[in-house]
Amino acid sequence: MWAIGLDLAWSPRNPSAGVVLGWAEDHWEVAAWEAQLGPDAEILAFLEPYLDAPCVIGIDAPLIVPNETGSRPCDRILASRFGRHHAGGYPVNRRWLRSFGGLRGRP
Repeated sequence: MWAIGLDLAWSPRNPSAGVVLGWAEDHWEVAAWEAQLGPDAEILAFLEPYLDAPCVIGIDAPLIVPNETGSRPCDRILASRFGRHHAGGYPVNRRWLRSFGGLRGRP
């Protein structure tokens, strides 16, 4: 079993990062880690060796952005509850994401 984490960069100018953890008897061990992943093809090549077994993948990126402008309701809720702890997310909209090259993780 694999546990995979991806931190997708918002801009192609910045690298993405990925980590793969494998279950070993009674604990997790790092199987692979890369902090300088480039375009989507490079990310998929990094993941390829681990997709032959059951896995859970967590992705740190805005994958669902229906709003053209403004912010999503989930962004407003996070900011209201966690912003005072400096743990809120960035507000996201499609217009803003286009300045970074568009929405990642979805056609």
